Amino acid sequence: MPSYSHDHTWATEEEIDEYVRCYSSLGGMRAGFEYYRAFPESGEQNREWAEKNLTIPVLAYGGSDVMGSIPIESMRLVAENVSGGVIEDCGHWIPDEKPEFLSKKLIHFFAQADQQR
Repeated sequence: MPSYSHDHTWATEEEIDEYVRCYSSLGGMRAGFEYYRAFPESGEQNREWAEKNLTIPVLAYGGSDVMGSIPIESMRLVAENVSGGVIEDCGHWIPDEKPEFLSKKLIHFFAQADQQR
């Protein structure tokens, strides 16, 4: 996990051990594998759905050290109302590396979306 993070201290050894314990349990990796197993079907669905841009609000962030602007640029190809950007000094594990930042952005995003309804 540290190889995809900006700050390699975001997770303690105890926290990593807990991830390992959970993922090592019977069926612990099933949900994660299903996400990747569904890639071909998801790709077909996305191509079909991309024929018409999303009109709902979309929030897309990438960590500066891993995805950068790819999430927001990708979403702008298929959605009309996109916000977000690049989170500086952040890797792949956004909720773990930048929890306060992400919490504030999510609260603001959902408040705005609620007002637009």
